[in-house]
Amino acid sequence: MKTKQRFAGLLRRYFFLSGILGHIAVLAFILLRPEIFDKVINKVQDEFYSAAIGSEPGEMLKFPSVSEEIEAVLFPWRPSSEFLPSNLHYVNGKPYESLQEALKSLSDDDTLEIAEGVYSEPFEIHRDRVTIIGRGHVVFEKAAIRDKAYIVNYADDLTVKNIECRDIIVSDRNGACIRQEGSNLTLEHVYFHSSENGVLEASNKPSKILIYNSRFEQLGRLGRAHGIYTNTAELYIYDSMFIASKSEGHEIKSRGAVTEIHGSILASLSGVDSRLLDISNGGRLVVSKSLLQQGAVSSNGQVIGYALEGRKHADNSIRLAENVFIFDRIGYNTMLASDEQYVDTMISRNVLIGDVRMADIDVSNLVYKDRSTVGFPPYPYLPTAWCTEPSECQIKGILQ
Repeated sequence: MKTKQRFAGLLRRYFFLSGILGHIAVLAFILLRPEIFDKVINKVQDEFYSAAIGSEPGEMLKFPSVSEEIEAVLFPWRPSSEFLPSNLHYVNGKPYESLQEALKSLSDDDTLEIAEGVYSEPFEIHRDRVTIIGRGHVVFEKAAIRDKAYIVNYADDLTVKNIECRDIIVSDRNGACIRQEGSNLTLEHVYFHSSENGVLEASNKPSKILIYNSRFEQLGRLGRAHGIYTNTAELYIYDSMFIASKSEGHEIKSRGAVTEIHGSILASLSGVDSRLLDISNGGRLVVSKSLLQQGAVSSNGQVIGYALEGRKHADNSIRLAENVFIFDRIGYNTMLASDEQYVDTMISRNVLIGDVRMADIDVSNLVYKDRSTVGFPPYPYLPTAWCTEPSECQIKGILQ
């Protein structure tokens, strides 16, 4: 009897110690090789959501990867023809053969033009009112200064035009193409993709971020990195695209007092994203004349989240007008989820397509059962009819 009790005691201690050592080993693996751990987690997520889609008739994945799906649905990003290719760098018209020398020469109010090419030379900006322009196809990739971002901006009033940025990953899983620590940032015709954050704003100054004619694609990491992540800045977005955030990232996460989005596309496609819009701490939210598509495998049933992490702003209001919402997600879907407090809300003249639950919807909104009812193409394609200027439309439509 004593022998059995002793054996049982040894067995309990064995499993107890094995459990502790196993957890320590897993934790060490996560800390030492986070990139491999992330790949394993993402693979499991992809397999799970692919199985979920496969179990629903009529909602099958049509492409073997999200990247191939994007290629089929959208035209590729192209650098602007406004800025012709160059073999030299320029600061206010003065030529430099070395980008680092050009950066060292910068003063307030300067314009830096970067020669066409692919670069892995991350840098900081410390001068105010600097404009950075890519001449031809300029790509920043696979590098981060101070383990933060490709560009870390400490200055005020930075403008960046005609730049592609990709594959930015850092040890704390929160890297970015641009980390904004100064005041005011303007982006025009940039393409930030396949990284953790596109833009991460962490300024303690009053600030605005303005984005025009730009594209943010396949950004996010483990729900803590996003297409854009602002902490204090007001955010204004015009004629831009936020496509297929990954690893449960939001297309846009904004904590600032104002978030406005006009004439833009926010689309999950088949990315394993979370919300299209997460307005974490309330404030003034305006979305107008935009296309918002919730994908079949989005991990969150809420398209827009408002003040779900507590309110921090005096002015709290929601205006959603003249938008097209497409709800493709399999399962329970909510257009707008907010905290339990009152917020001045106007939702009018929108078109809602798919299975979505909304209370007390205004009669000016049109609700349709599915895509075919309004002549829209099947999932995951986006409607070319949404484009007001066909010559500038980035949506391909279905190729016969």
